[in-house]
Amino acid sequence: MRLCKQQKALKTCSAEMLRRSLKSLDELEAAKERKRAAFAETARLPMSPSTTNSRVPDLELDFSTFNYAALLLSY
Repeated sequence: MRLCKQQKALKTCSAEMLRRSLKSLDELEAAKERKRAAFAETARLPMSPSTTNSRVPDLELDFSTFNYAALLLSY
């Protein structure tokens, strides 16, 4: 059972190494660590508002044009 898990992990790591063009497990671990660090850095940064959309979204939801009849089930 343990051997099967190890073989599966090795196949997964091998595929990931091929995908990233890496030559060793150490390089793979270093790449994963860099990715984790980059993600942690972006997660720590405050979100800046979008500069592409100048329209401020209305926080009140307007359901005046909603078609409630579309919700009725008709079999």
